[in-house]
Amino acid sequence: MTWADPKCCPSRTCRCPRPAPAKWPSGSRRWASTAPRPSTAYGALLETAGLRPGDHVLITGASSGVGTAAIQVARRIGAIPLATTRTEAKRQGLLEAGAAEVIVSDGDAETVAKEAGRLTGGRGVEVIFDAIGGPGFRPLAGALAEGGAVVAYGWLDRRPAEIPWNWPFTIHTYANMILTGTPGGRRRSTAFLNAGLADGGFRPVIAEVFEGLDRIRDAHHLMESNRHTGKIVVRI
Repeated sequence: MTWADPKCCPSRTCRCPRPAPAKWPSGSRRWASTAPRPSTAYGALLETAGLRPGDHVLITGASSGVGTAAIQVARRIGAIPLATTRTEAKRQGLLEAGAAEVIVSDGDAETVAKEAGRLTGGRGVEVIFDAIGGPGFRPLAGALAEGGAVVAYGWLDRRPAEIPWNWPFTIHTYANMILTGTPGGRRRSTAFLNAGLADGGFRPVIAEVFEGLDRIRDAHHLMESNRHTGKIVVRI
């Protein structure tokens, strides 16, 4: 969660024009609050992993802002998003966000890999979009199809992760500033995201909107509870 009266970012990363508010019912303020999430999903899945139409992508931590954006990015190009979550309570919200299937795992990576194999007819997924890392990284990669790719963009579990042995596959790490820090990356990601916002293909998933900085404590409590799906917004 990022919050402040002012927010300082490198100028080279802040030149993404927002779409006309009239074309986006959710409003321009929500564009500002959620723009980095679909940009991360776009850069990781399309530019880095090379996700293609018809590919299956396994999305861990799918109820997060980046996770729900990844579901919509995958759907937009005709890929098949498989979402993971720890709790049954989040299943319906993820299906409404566009997930083709939801795997409820209670954090068990081996269960996720087994179920992903079943859902793909034993072939495995072409891409894993992982926010967690840790010891579960190795069994999770068992869900990969031969020649697939893992994109690690977070490390919610900071314990050491082992490299899996089901080669051949590719492991990528991803940081969004690499994409948005270049003119070409900004141009491509902005064009892709604005097109989706303009025609309604991208709908920011907002868990709850809190009014004013005096509600920051409530917003943090919601985040720490892990009950939400999507982005928590504080409107100033």
